[in-house]
This record gives sequence, structure tokens and C-alpha cells, in this order.
Amino acid sequence: MKSERPREALLFFGVKIMPDYSGLLGMRHFNENPHTHRSLNSNYHRIIAMQGARISANKLIASLTKRQAIVLVSLFILASSGFGALEFAVSFLSDDGAIINMAGRQRMLSQRVVSLGYQIITSPSDEAKQSVRSNMENAVASMEAEHQRLIEISVGRGMSNELNALYFGRAPTLDKSISYFIKRARYFMDLELSGDDRRLPLIVLYDIAMMSRVELLQGLESVVSRYQFESQERANRLLYSAFIGLLIFTFVLAFSWAGVFRPLARKLREELDAHQVSEEVKSSILDAALDAIVTIDGNGAIIEFNPAAERIFGHLEQDVVGKEIADLIIPEQHRAAHRAGIARVIDGGVTKVIGQRLEMHGLHADGHEIPLELAITQLPTHGLFTGFIRDLTGQKRTEEALRRSQKLEAVGQLTGGIAHDFNNLLGIITGNLELLQKNLANDEKANRRLDTALKSARRGADLTRRLLAFSRQAPTVVGNDPIDINDAVTGMLDMLQRSLTQIVQVKTKLDPALWKTVVNRSEFEDALLNLAINARDAMPDGGTLAIETSNIVVEAEHARFDPNLQPGEYIVLMVSDSGTGISKDIVDKIFEPFFTTKERGKGTGLGLSMVYGFARRSGGHVRVYSELGVGTAFRLYFPRSHAHVADPGQIGTETSDIPRGTETVLVIDDELHLAEIAGEFLSDLGYAPIITTDTSEAVRLLKERSDIDLIFSDVVMPGGLDGFGLAKLATDLGRKVLLTSGFTGYAHQHQNDGGFSVISKPYSKADLARMVRTILDGSDGS
Repeated sequence: MKSERPREALLFFGVKIMPDYSGLLGMRHFNENPHTHRSLNSNYHRIIAMQGARISANKLIASLTKRQAIVLVSLFILASSGFGALEFAVSFLSDDGAIINMAGRQRMLSQRVVSLGYQIITSPSDEAKQSVRSNMENAVASMEAEHQRLIEISVGRGMSNELNALYFGRAPTLDKSISYFIKRARYFMDLELSGDDRRLPLIVLYDIAMMSRVELLQGLESVVSRYQFESQERANRLLYSAFIGLLIFTFVLAFSWAGVFRPLARKLREELDAHQVSEEVKSSILDAALDAIVTIDGNGAIIEFNPAAERIFGHLEQDVVGKEIADLIIPEQHRAAHRAGIARVIDGGVTKVIGQRLEMHGLHADGHEIPLELAITQLPTHGLFTGFIRDLTGQKRTEEALRRSQKLEAVGQLTGGIAHDFNNLLGIITGNLELLQKNLANDEKANRRLDTALKSARRGADLTRRLLAFSRQAPTVVGNDPIDINDAVTGMLDMLQRSLTQIVQVKTKLDPALWKTVVNRSEFEDALLNLAINARDAMPDGGTLAIETSNIVVEAEHARFDPNLQPGEYIVLMVSDSGTGISKDIVDKIFEPFFTTKERGKGTGLGLSMVYGFARRSGGHVRVYSELGVGTAFRLYFPRSHAHVADPGQIGTETSDIPRGTETVLVIDDELHLAEIAGEFLSDLGYAPIITTDTSEAVRLLKERSDIDLIFSDVVMPGGLDGFGLAKLATDLGRKVLLTSGFTGYAHQHQNDGGFSVISKPYSKADLARMVRTILDGSDGS
């Protein structure tokens, strides 16, 4: 029975203190949650033990504070005494300097009196003598006054025996010599004023000069030297005293550390180490403050729920402390396994979960699941578990975006390969159609059909260029070029209409006097397509997509309202819709990467961020205006450019100005039909073509035949040696080079290998004629 009474008393006391500590151990729901009953007794013991530790620690801290105050007061008294002594010494040394200066001034004044006496004797007029005599009287008066002050200060502060002997000891004493000198100087001035005998003033002046030179100068020099010597001795004593004071100060500090603070600190540390559970929880919070930290007891009741956990799971700490964790943040399908795992560990079983990093799903307050990374630590002696939880939502979005990007890249590579083969087919078709036009020149009906077929083939070539542009294989992605925005928009209309379905009507209002700008055409088309698709998704029941272009001059005053838009001339592309609009609370977030309002799996959140990045890279800006239920308008600003815009879609068909030649051209292409068509084009132009589909044969011909002036080779060739390899060999042999490819991304990527010119497939006879003639004439290529 005796062993039971303390436990009962503790339980009773524990219940009484419950309101004070329920927030710490999560016992608010003691009556409502029977699962926590078994662990409460141990929690109460832990409360009392931790409270005793706090009381003991507070006593030690109070004792430490008192001793620290005593030490600080002692140090303050010591420092104040040292400061007072230092102030007195500095004042004494300052008086030494003043006395030395006065003694030196006495020497100067004695010499000045003699000098002024000579000036009186030699002055040519009475007025001059009177002026000099006034100066001499002032000098004598100053000398007398400073001599009296020097004696008073020296006697008042205490003279050393040596200084006393210099002033008053040996005859003639310095004091009497100065007094006699002053008296004789005044006697001289009285004689000179009466003017009875001219010789007597000279005798008196001579006597004054000798006295100044023999007695005063030497005596004052001795006084100055003695004062300097004694001043130096006082400074040395001051330094010695300061050094002794520093030693005492250091000793007091060392004694304070070794005899007062260190023993108390050690004892305090020993007291706190006895209750390490609170320290471990606090240190774990500090070590992982950016992640969610949740501490539970052996029954799964939450004890600690930090702010990061509140942010991740959407629960407030005061709402979850004391409740079972499984009912709050663990999905229902995993709750049974969680409870069984805790019970197994509490009973001494082995688990592989502790100390490992696990990926799992947690439950948010609103019901949706969250991807998480979890690491669990256990305090076996206290029956506590602490979980460090990291939200992987952003990481999973990034991984998903990367997977989609890889898929898009794979699609792009496949598109590029298909476009390459398609270009070869189009080359054969357009080449044969052009050759048929020559053979059927007199058949008007046949020529009309050939024209229609050629136009269709060229539309196919234009479509291929677009596929290559979107797969990033087109040469236009290499850099920015001057373009006509109106032309780019017009070229995209068919594709936009096919992408937007029939319920969305596309309207355009393009400024015919629109300025030119320098942007990446492929990226511009991507941006326009992104904006159009977003507009389509905002109009599920249909609506109107309006595309407008205009010129604008941004003034400095306007730029103040939007610092991202610098003053200057801009081309504005506005894409507006009549859709649902964007709410004001998220309109500022729409350009953030991975931000999307679409359903899960229906958007990456990268479209508008790509549009924003493209606008900024182009030196411009993008602004958005939206109203719920009305629609949204995006305005893209591009800086004006005065560069000339080439017409990329113009394919030369005129034959009147096609250049011709008679040189020998080696044609190499793995597609025999394309090689034959190129050979026939060259033959019609007057050249002598040599056709081969094998790179080895081409190398042999280059080495054996010196009459070959130019090689015209496909870039992508089988057999290990591509068009660039052939081009380098031909250049080394002094031949000129023209390359062709339907896979223009690869061609332009390697164009810097030798600076060779490339003509895209399919090409017309006129295009080939101009390029060949340009290279042979030395304007391009090598």
C-alpha cells in the first residue's frame, strides 16, 4: 500500500495541474480520447521531473547572475579608478607641456628684447624709435608676466630638487637673472628716451645682450631639458601603472571565469542533461525548422505540431494537439498499418521504418492527398516518436513537367525525322513537276494543273517548316531575326482555327502600317499558340478570340506606372477572349512556373511562364487585364526595329533572271531520285553535273578529277561520312561547297564547323541556280 500512495497523490496532483500543461503534452482531450489514457501517467511524471529541473536551473541561473553582478561592479570600480588615475596623469603631462612651452618662450622673448634694443639705437627717426620702444616694452612686460606665471605653476604643482636648484639654488640664480634682465631692459629704454648720453645706452644694451646669451639662454635651456626629462619619467611611470592595471583586470576576468562562471555553468549543464528529452525535441525543431515536425506518443497522440506542419496539412496546432495522428493526416487506407506499427515498436518489436527516408501520401485538412517524404526518429526511453516531413508537391510537379518535356522532346525528334523524309519526297515531287513544266510548256491545261500541284507541294514544304519550327529543328530557332508580326499572325491563322474548334471564332485586326521587330519567329508562334489555347479553355461554351496589332510609343511618364516597360517605340500584339476571366487574387500569379487553374493532369502551368520569358528575352514585356465573366486580354510589347525584313515564303519561280554557268558540279545524295532531279536542274542551267549516291565514290571522284568546281551534297549521308565531312575534304582540295538538307536543325547546328552554306529541301530550280552561282562567284561559301 505504501508504494501505491505516492502514485495516487501524483495522479491527483497531475489532474490539478492539467490546465497549465495540457498544451505541452497534448492532454486537452483527456476525457474525450480514451486512447491517450495509458500514456498519461508517464507524461505526468515527466512534467513533474521537468518542472523540478526548471526550478533547479532557475536557482543556478539566479546565483550565476548575482556573482556576475559582483564581478561586473568590481570591474567597474577598478576601471573607474584607473580612468581617474589616467586623467590625473594626462593633466599632469599636459601641464609639463605648458611649462616647457613657457620656458622656451622666455628664451625667445629675451632674444627679442635684445634685438629690439639694437633697432632703437639704429632707428633713423624719433617716430621709428618710439614704435620700436613700444614693442620692446610689450616684450619686457610679457617676459615678466610669463616668468611670474612659470614660477607660480612650478611651485604650485611641486618642483623637484633639481628644478628648484636651477631656479633658486646656485648664484646667480635663474630667477634673479631674469628679474635683473628685465630691470636692465627698462633702464635701457629710459636712457634712450632721455637721450643725454649716447654711449651709456650702448653699454647697457651690451650688458643686456651678454646676460641673455650667457645666463638666460643657458639657464632656460637647462630648465627645458629638465622638464622634458621629468615629463618622460612620468610618462614611463604611467605606462607601467597601466600595464599593472591591465594585469589586475586580466586576473579578475580569469578568476571570474575559472572560479565563478565555469563551475556554475558545468553544474547547470549537468542539471539540464538529466532531462534530455526536452532538449532533443527542441534541437530537432531547430535542425529541421523548414520541414514539418510532428511528435507523437506511444498511442499516436500528437504532442508537437510545428508551423510548417500547419502550413502543409492545413491544421492549426491548437486543433490537433492531443488527438490521434492517424485520424488527421494519414489516409484512411493506411491507418490500420500505422497503428499496428506503433504498437509493435512499443512492445519491443523491430521495424525498418525508423531512421529511413520514406515516400508516402498524407492527408490535407480539405481532404486531398499530399506527396510527402518522411523520416522518423524514436526516443525509446520516453516512448516518443518525431517525424520530419517534407512536402514533395513542388518536386513531383517538376518531375512531371520534366517527363512531359522529355516526351515533347521525343516527339520533336520524331517530327524532325519525319519532316526530313517528307522534305525528300517533296523535293522529288516539286523537282519532277518543274521538269514537267518545261516539257509541257505549250500545253496550257497541263500547265494549270502543274501550277496547282506545285502550289500544293510548296504548301506542304511550308507545313514541314512549321513542324520543324515547333520541334525546334528549324534554323529560325538559332537566333532572333527581323519579322513582320502581321505576316507571322496571318501564317498561323489556319493552325489556330484547327486548334480552337469550330465553336471559337477567330477575328483579326492587323495594323497595315505595323512596325517591324526582332524576335524569334518560332518562339513567337509558340507564344501565340499558347495564348490561343488558354483562351479556348476559358471559353468552354464557345466565344470570340480577337488578335490585334498596333504601334505604340511608351512615354517616360507612362513607364513610371510599370517599371518593366521602358520608354520607347513598341509593337503591341493583343490576344483577347470572351471567356470566364481571371480573378484578381490570382491574376498576379499566372506567370509563375507550374501555376495553373486547370484540373490535375490537364496543364503543366508552364504555358504563360514561357510566354512571359519569351517577351522578356525579346526586350519587351507582357501585361494582362481580366474581369470575371467578361474575358481576358494579353498585351505583348516588342521593341521596334528598323532592320529589313526578308520574305521567308518567297520561292523564286521566274526564269528570266536565273543565273547560269558551265562549271562541273559533283552531286551527292543518298536519294537517287533527288540526285537525278538536281542533276537535271543543273544540266538545264548549262552546268556539267556528275551524280553519285555513295560518299566513297564521291571521295574518289574528288581526288581523281581536277575539273570538279563545286560539290553539292546532302548533309545526312549513310556510311559514316556525312556532308560536312565531304565538305571539309573538298575545301582542302580547293573545291567549293554547297550543302542541302531537309533536317535543317542538324545542318545549322553544325554549320559553324566550316561556315558552309546550306539550302533547305525542297528547293526550286531558281533557288538552286542562284545559290550555286553565288558560291561559284565567291560571294558565299568556301
